Amino acid sequence: MDSRGRTIVALATGLTQAAVAMVRLSGPEAWAIVRKLARLQGSYPTPRTATLMRIYGDALSGIQTLKNAVLDEAIVILYQAPASYTGEDVAEITLHASPYIVRSVLELSIAYGARMAEPGEFTERAFLNGKLDLAEAEGVNDLIHARTRAQQQQAMGLLQGGLSKEVESLRDRLLHLATLLELELDFSEEDVEFANRAELLELATSIQARCRELAATFSRGEAIRSGMPVVIVGRPNAGKSTLLNHLLGEERAIVTAIPGTTRDTIEGECVFSGLLFRFADTAGLRDTEDPVEKIGIARTLEHAKRAKLLLVLVDASSPEAERIAVELFQVLDGNSRRALLLTKADRVPDSALGELRNRLAGQLGGEPVLPWSAVSQGGDAELRGLLGRIAAEILPEAEEVVVTNLRHYQALAESDVELAQLLEGLQSGLTQELLAFHLRRVIAHLGAITGEIGVEDILGNIFQNFCIGK
Repeated sequence: MDSRGRTIVALATGLTQAAVAMVRLSGPEAWAIVRKLARLQGSYPTPRTATLMRIYGDALSGIQTLKNAVLDEAIVILYQAPASYTGEDVAEITLHASPYIVRSVLELSIAYGARMAEPGEFTERAFLNGKLDLAEAEGVNDLIHARTRAQQQQAMGLLQGGLSKEVESLRDRLLHLATLLELELDFSEEDVEFANRAELLELATSIQARCRELAATFSRGEAIRSGMPVVIVGRPNAGKSTLLNHLLGEERAIVTAIPGTTRDTIEGECVFSGLLFRFADTAGLRDTEDPVEKIGIARTLEHAKRAKLLLVLVDASSPEAERIAVELFQVLDGNSRRALLLTKADRVPDSALGELRNRLAGQLGGEPVLPWSAVSQGGDAELRGLLGRIAAEILPEAEEVVVTNLRHYQALAESDVELAQLLEGLQSGLTQELLAFHLRRVIAHLGAITGEIGVEDILGNIFQNFCIGK
């Protein structure tokens, strides 16, 4: 039997210490293997009904046990194809989470004809059996790894077909006109026109606009799915490590009065207003001859290029604070959003601090300028307010479809390219054959999102990122 047609088995729960563990079987022999494990007599239990069964372990190879020795008492639920997660016969065996018991049940299942599942193979089978489309299957993996409410909601939206329905609607509208264009090709000698060119032009324009709208949400979706990357930069001893520790609520970075203490990037995560922020403390920016510190500074600049938000720290008590702030903003001038934090604000009189903030706000083009003090916690509310506003801008509205997956974004971008060529061809009088070619390409790119067509070469890349038991 082909490996893909065999029954598979895996531990569906984590490897951490717990009270119970679940072993999952899927495939044509799933129920038969349960019969052997539990030595069932007569008919199988009613599907979707929890049944207490004894699992026998005396068939384990190389182990001397008493005849009819009970390995564990388990709760077993059987699911009959096609009404199961994978679309196949499925058995879920809930055991006591002893590593020995779990390992023994896996070994016995393999001895009775199953093989160990590959990463994501249960969900891959669900896709291949039409239980999920490809985007929904990716939503399963996102849901498993969700750590925030926003990630959970986006994953659930994907799993419930939010993006799939949007994409299928676009494809269906194009398929109708594609069919008419193909008819024209069949009757090319008769010079007939089934697909109205004005209608096709209008449709392609509206679909291109929608593809661009969806693609434009990816930067927000990526921040929701992976976290908002925030890089903390500044001169040595500006308070970068202190700020990181404060935001994380733990002593993650070493803090000393010695300039250049932080030489490599130190990272940590926390959630503000429902959005995951990924903070990175970096080496202080200054001229130095120390080769190790130079490497750290180079890494700081690389991290700054990839950041979505730069928190630029300047010691407010320094006589050169204004000049340093302007110079740092010039060095860090890029696509990242930036905010200036005037640290050690407790050392500066309120009037002088207010004047400095006003001057810098004008010189930095309206970028946020916030005071902050690790000693008095002054400015903490303003900083958290800034992070909250950023989160509010990124988090989606109710029912809004946001693209969180790079593969989906690329498919939409490729659709946009083909639609642009289709529109250009319609306006320049391109032949039926080339119009049909571009139209088919758009349909193919959109179909790749849901797995309708052209996905064989990417299935492995998608499902290898799943856990074994899913």
